[in-house]
Amino acid sequence: MEDSKEKNSWQEAGASEGYLYDFWKFLPLPLCYVNSLHFILDINEKLEQVFGYTQVEMAGEDIEKFFQENSSMEELKKEIVQKGSVKKEAIFLTKDKKEILVSLSAIARRDRQNYFNGYFLVIDRIHKNEEAYSPLELKEQIKEKTKELETKLTELRNSRLALLNMLEDAEESKKQVEEEKERTLSIVANFVDGLINFDMENKMVLINSEAEKIFSVKNQEVTGKSIAELAKIPNIKSLIEILSGPSKHVKIDEIFKKELKISEKLILEVSTIPIVKEGKQTGTLVILHDVTRGKLIEKMKTEFVSISAHQLRTPLSAIKWTIKMLIDGDLGEVNKGQEEFLEKIYVSNERMIALINDLLDVTRIEEGRYIYDLTQVSFIDLVQKMIDLYKNEFEKKEIKFGFKKPRAVPKLTVDVEKINLVLQNLFDNALKYTKKDGEVSVAIEHDKKKNEMVFSIKDTGIGIAKDQQDRIYTRFFRSGNALRMETEGSGLGLYIAKNIIEAHHGKVWFESEEGKGSTFNFSLPAK
Repeated sequence: MEDSKEKNSWQEAGASEGYLYDFWKFLPLPLCYVNSLHFILDINEKLEQVFGYTQVEMAGEDIEKFFQENSSMEELKKEIVQKGSVKKEAIFLTKDKKEILVSLSAIARRDRQNYFNGYFLVIDRIHKNEEAYSPLELKEQIKEKTKELETKLTELRNSRLALLNMLEDAEESKKQVEEEKERTLSIVANFVDGLINFDMENKMVLINSEAEKIFSVKNQEVTGKSIAELAKIPNIKSLIEILSGPSKHVKIDEIFKKELKISEKLILEVSTIPIVKEGKQTGTLVILHDVTRGKLIEKMKTEFVSISAHQLRTPLSAIKWTIKMLIDGDLGEVNKGQEEFLEKIYVSNERMIALINDLLDVTRIEEGRYIYDLTQVSFIDLVQKMIDLYKNEFEKKEIKFGFKKPRAVPKLTVDVEKINLVLQNLFDNALKYTKKDGEVSVAIEHDKKKNEMVFSIKDTGIGIAKDQQDRIYTRFFRSGNALRMETEGSGLGLYIAKNIIEAHHGKVWFESEEGKGSTFNFSLPAK
């Protein structure tokens, strides 16, 4: 008996559902049902009549496909999920690609656990004089449509079955997406480096466990907070300052690396990478890499070089002056053969002293204490003095020399000794690697747009092989053709020059072709 009652209740429920479905199907307003993934599951006849699409053509398609790109359907989707019901205007594209202004009315559907599982969307064409339906007219139309139900039931059942299969496929796809998301989150959580993700609104949306340990914060304390809010949290304030600076916005369109010293025992290399999806930037990933051990080793190495260089310079200086006294005859006369021998020793000793001085310059650069005597000077005068110093050397080697300069330029604030060292290195290289009857030209230009001075020195020397050009500004590097010429050099000159110019907030660059020559350039701000 109870089985019979249960059977009757199911039949009544099924009949009610069928009646509601049929009622919805033949409403005089264009209507469609969309699932939680925004795919169309069903449309009614009025929508077919007004816009020319069939149920089969629209079912299974993303709702966005039928609207103009500037109709902001992405915003509509978000509002439906957040607010439950939305009313908006948009441009609908008919089957024959005509653009029609429509009024959109959407209402969300949720299950008993309040889980969003789709929505009904009324797509009503906007006319100059909109049609109005009285209750009586509506009732009559419903009666007429009800008579046609029996002839279309088979077609409807087949369509619904197809849609249910599509829904199952969509659910399977959703499940796969969720599994992939879980795998990705697992990787992020266990990543050896700290990871932080900011969205396009500069809000922190993700922080992994390593980043939590570094800054001694909890996930719930920082996620969802803006840059301004994060800057008020003491533990993470230092990171926010280097990420945003005075702008209070993460530089989401840039890739950069900076060092952040948390303590003597923890130094981080902070890198930012824009996150791009389907050609659009969706946020910024911040990577926190622990470089403490590397910095400690680098510091120890720098200290060792500095101590060694200082210890070597004292005896080398003593040797230098002793040899000089012997050559000058202060310790007794020497014959011509002895004098030539002593002069060779003197030159070799000078090379050693120059190398020691270069090593000391490198240690000062790496310790950040290299630029300390800034003076306002004429850059043209500095270059002219260097030209006068090398003029005879170029003439001896029969190298043609030219100098192009502007009439009037602003003065620069620089460390004169260090800029002279840059010029000396560049002139040395041009002289050393340009063969007899070659050409060297120097030019100075004032870039008024950038308000900076640009220096260039061009030679017709041996050039640099293309596969070696990315190493030209590294320590102790000398190109293969330079080594084959057996010329003197430590491989530190361009490294020192680059660091001097960058310490003055300038830039260095070069162009070169093996066997044809090189052009070395640097710029200095004229502020």
